[in-house]
Amino acid sequence: MRPVHPNQDTSPSANVERTPSAQHDGARRLTRKDGLHLSGEQSAREVHDDASRSHEEATRDRQARERSSLALLASARHELRSPLQSIQGFADLLAAESYGALGSDQRVFVEHIIHGSADLSRVLDACFDLVQAELSLGDTELGPLPFRRALEDSITLARSTIDVTTDCRLALVPTELAIQADSYGFAKAVGAIINALAPTTRGPLLISASLRDGKVEVVFGAGSTEGRPQWRSIQELSRKGPSARALLWLRLASALLVRGGARLEASEGYDRIRVLVPIALTG
Repeated sequence: MRPVHPNQDTSPSANVERTPSAQHDGARRLTRKDGLHLSGEQSAREVHDDASRSHEEATRDRQARERSSLALLASARHELRSPLQSIQGFADLLAAESYGALGSDQRVFVEHIIHGSADLSRVLDACFDLVQAELSLGDTELGPLPFRRALEDSITLARSTIDVTTDCRLALVPTELAIQADSYGFAKAVGAIINALAPTTRGPLLISASLRDGKVEVVFGAGSTEGRPQWRSIQELSRKGPSARALLWLRLASALLVRGGARLEASEGYDRIRVLVPIALTG
C-alpha cells in the first residue's frame, strides 16, 4: 500500500489533473465573486462605452464651436454691412440729385462711391460666404437637382449683381438629368465663377455642358473652346494663378461645390473653369 502523506488531500478530485483552461476558469470565477478583477469581455465593453462617450462629447463640442463661430460671423457681417449700406444709400440720393444738382466732377465722384461700395459689398459677401461654407461643410442636405433649370436660374441670379453677357449651350445634356447638389450652394458657386472670369472676359462668357464618365462637365470660358486645356486644381492656382480677388471667388465656388462631391479646376492659361458635378441617382 502506498503511504499517505499527512498533509495530502485524499479526496477523489485530488487525483484529477487540472488543465490550464480549468485553472483559468476557476480563477475567473473567484475574481468575479470577490470583485477583484473584471473579465476581458467586461473590460472591452467598458472601453467601447468610454470611447463612444468621448466621441459624442467631442462631436457636441465641435458642433457648439461651429454654432458659436457662425453666430460671430453673422454678427460681423451685420456690423460691416450696416455702415456700408448707409454709404450706398446716401450716394444713391446724391446721384439722384435729391439734395440739389451736381456738377460734372461731383457726379463722377459719386459714381465712384457707388461702384466702389458695390464692389466692396460683393467682396465682403464672398469672404463671409467662404468662411460659412467651410464651417458648415457637412450640414447641407443634398438632393436631386434638375441641372438645366438650376444652371439657367444661377446665371440669371449672377446677372443681377454683375454685368456680363453669357452664352449657354446645353444641347448635349438631357433635359431630365439631375445632379447631386443643393440649389443655394450651386447658384452661389456659378455666380462666384462668373465673378472670377468676368474681368478678363472680352465678349460673351461661354458656358457649355456635356456628359463625361458619369458626371456633368460644365465649362466656363471666353471665346473659342478649341483644343484640350491642361486643367489645374485650385491649390495649384493659389501658387501661380490669377489675381487674389479672382482666387477668392474660385475658392468660394470650390468650397460650395465640394459638398456634393463636385470638383472645380482651371485651365493653364486661366481662361476657362471646369466643374465636374456628380449625376444624382434617382429611382
